Amino acid sequence: MSSLPNTMKASVYHRRGELEVEDRPVPELGEHDVLLEVDFCGVCGSDIHFVLEGWGQPGSVEGHEFSGRVAAIGAKVDKWKIGEEAVGGPSPRCGECNFCQAGRPSLCAGRSTPGVAVNNDGAFAQFVRVNQEHLLKIPAGLSVKGAALAEPLAVALHGINRSGVQAGQRLLITGGGPIGALSIAAAKIRGVEEIVLSEPHPKRRALGELLGATVMAPEEMVVPSFPTEIIENPFDVVLECSGNRVAMENSLTQL
Repeated sequence: MSSLPNTMKASVYHRRGELEVEDRPVPELGEHDVLLEVDFCGVCGSDIHFVLEGWGQPGSVEGHEFSGRVAAIGAKVDKWKIGEEAVGGPSPRCGECNFCQAGRPSLCAGRSTPGVAVNNDGAFAQFVRVNQEHLLKIPAGLSVKGAALAEPLAVALHGINRSGVQAGQRLLITGGGPIGALSIAAAKIRGVEEIVLSEPHPKRRALGELLGATVMAPEEMVVPSFPTEIIENPFDVVLECSGNRVAMENSLTQL
């Protein structure tokens, strides 16, 4: 690590509504750690909550949707070489709790979330330390910038996989933010042709249309007046991607 700087710039959370760009020491590596020079890091909705609602730990660095290049490796790292492009994202898992043992590490009871757990800074910085097992190689043909979308795309794919939506079925997506937009793109690749997006914001509707969905504003949705009524042409699957209470309730009427 002799060619690396001793310090780096990082966006540090101090208190609710307050971030500052500061000089921080470049992270020291353990034997199995990789130091990634961050090229891109997306801003997740949770990052916004950390700052605006005070979820963060004072002195912490957020950021978990990141990609970059390997700048240094620990003494026992055997899967990575300097200069390789990589994408990270998932919080470190304990590997021992019931969820991890059941093959559901995303629900790990002992996960170490960037910005919350002590000594686990995220990627809103020039460099980030990651265990070699928690990185993936960026395949040929995919840009480093595009790879930074891997984590939110995984969220969209998880919803699609859990829903079981298939080619030939009708899919409704409520909410055209990042997860909704990525759900449209992923469903299209899966062969789902009839996709309708319900979204209030014109720019997000325009993006949904560009991705191949038929779009409408929420007020255009036909909602039955009584719980026993069924709409004329129900959807096979609904993916609720907005987190809005009314959207959740109306989604159920579309099935």
